[in-house]
Amino acid sequence: MIFYQLKFSVGKEIGTTFPQSQRMVSELSIDDPRHLWNLEGKLDESAYIPDSILHPKARLTDLISSSPISKPIVSTKLKDLILTLREEGIQFLPAQVVTKKGKTRYWLMNGYTPDYHLIDFDRSLISLKRRDENGTVSKPLELKSSDDYVKALNSVEYPKFVCVEKLVLLDNTIDNIIYIDRVSSSFFFSQKAKDAIEESNFTGITFEIL
Repeated sequence: MIFYQLKFSVGKEIGTTFPQSQRMVSELSIDDPRHLWNLEGKLDESAYIPDSILHPKARLTDLISSSPISKPIVSTKLKDLILTLREEGIQFLPAQVVTKKGKTRYWLMNGYTPDYHLIDFDRSLISLKRRDENGTVSKPLELKSSDDYVKALNSVEYPKFVCVEKLVLLDNTIDNIIYIDRVSSSFFFSQKAKDAIEESNFTGITFEIL
């Protein structure tokens, strides 16, 4: 089954700058444990999500690219469609995008149940990397299962980290939306899900075949 990685558009529809949001408004210190930057997994109501400031040369779209906030920021319409395709393992929390005209309601799309069991570990490339003064050193890991992968994730500490360099999903995968963290753009859409988004003419979105 073919899957597509969700990507932020860099076309004219987003304006003349990328990312669309390059600054944020945070009323909470970034060192506060409730701040989004310090949180992982499923978020509760105490999570603080900073407001994203739309760049003057950018336009509002259904998917907003943001350098301060790496997670997808989506419109209400896009959120509602995604929820018809996957209900579990993804949550949407209220967010705001600030423009010259005021604040516009958006939603932070947060994955919290990674689908490691759908990774084809024989064909994927997952490496252990280490940063030092000379750059980054990479060593491929020999993993056979999602359990092996989780053990690898839990056994490393900074400056070491695990990176998925090439992701291949199992051929019998039938889910519409897949979430795999430790990958840039962590959401992957089936042909059905991709078609549903494109038929609805959502803006700010591109797809790259996996």
